[in-house]
Amino acid sequence: MRLNENGTPIECTTASSGVLDTGSGVSTTDDALFQIGSITKVWTTVLIMQLLDEGRLELDAPVQSILPDFALADHATAAAVTVRHLLIHTSGIDGDLFTDTGPGDDCVERYVESLRSARQVHPIDERFSYCNAGFVVAGRIIEVLRGCTWDAALRKHIIAPMGLEHTITLTSDAPRFATATGHTGFGEAAAPVSTWPITRSMGPAGLITASIGDLLSFAQTALRGGIAPNGTRILSAESASAMLEEQVSLRAVSPATIGWGLGWFLEDWKGTFVYGHDGGTIGQRAYLRVFPEDGFALALLSTGGQPDGLYRELFGDAASAVSAARIPDALQADPEGPSAALAAEIALTPLSYASGAAALTFENGEHGPQLTMRELTDILQDGAEPKATTLRLVPATEPGVLLFTAPDSAGWAHFRPLEKGAYLGYRYMPHGDAS
Repeated sequence: MRLNENGTPIECTTASSGVLDTGSGVSTTDDALFQIGSITKVWTTVLIMQLLDEGRLELDAPVQSILPDFALADHATAAAVTVRHLLIHTSGIDGDLFTDTGPGDDCVERYVESLRSARQVHPIDERFSYCNAGFVVAGRIIEVLRGCTWDAALRKHIIAPMGLEHTITLTSDAPRFATATGHTGFGEAAAPVSTWPITRSMGPAGLITASIGDLLSFAQTALRGGIAPNGTRILSAESASAMLEEQVSLRAVSPATIGWGLGWFLEDWKGTFVYGHDGGTIGQRAYLRVFPEDGFALALLSTGGQPDGLYRELFGDAASAVSAARIPDALQADPEGPSAALAAEIALTPLSYASGAAALTFENGEHGPQLTMRELTDILQDGAEPKATTLRLVPATEPGVLLFTAPDSAGWAHFRPLEKGAYLGYRYMPHGDAS
């Protein structure tokens, strides 16, 4: 999608390929709905910023000033957490708590109540730590101030005013549309997952299901400073701009993401400023990038396969065709393989990290450095047995960075040392054959 100097679309091109479900064989169409996952967090941020525009909320207001009963295991942290902390992932709340509190309209309220036992993964304001739980709390703030569910607030204040006809949050609405099923595996091994939506309690963090056209309309609203394609102002120009102001720097830990704004993450595409968000649910992945300097946006909705590699190829080619933007270089594995020094360091000081969903252990295995991931809670499928996965760690060409990959990924996930005895995991970057 591209805009002219007046903010009017020059063109909006969409394309679809493949099937919505390998079991049914139903073909994908441009109007089909896919789960956009954590891109939902930007929509929730817009709902918060609308309340800011109306003078009903301040970003630095303590959460307890709006939700008096908000509590965490650490009482001092609960009292100190602000709305801003929730939006920029610096609260330190364990973000991997995917508690299912049922399908009722009180699910978000009950989820927030369940956080009374939630522990910190780090002290508040110490660092950036991606936090799904924090956005559910933000969703509850919206519910209290709007006097309705998060779903209803989204429909009333974003979906309806923008005229979006292919965006939903409730499972009961899905039969009205052609909707994609998530898949595991890729190629001939692709198989539909048995669970379609994530739990409704995680709605404000990742429950929106939308067509590619509606997602691009949302991007166009951002490009136009808060004005929707139909001319309706959804957000003030000041708030739309504030969402792009860097709140947290990530330059020391990410090869591409330079920082985090309010809702959006911020990237440097070799000298071109880009913002966006990704999303992942049960067998589905979504990608959105906005190029404000050149007035265009790119989006990709997918199910199954190795979408991170597809994202990189499609977005890299599309961006370079219409602008000077060039996708950031991917991290590369060291062709010499795991170094003796790295193996010795990990062997002497095994590292462990645990959240509500998984425990990670860096250790020296039979074939050198490895990462073992053990599920502590089942965040994907009801009734599934907790499992452990061990993956080989490979040094990157960049000193101190460790890489690993999984069979269903076309990219490297990387860990960068934050300090002695700690690594930070970030995101997948496409790679070549590591064998």
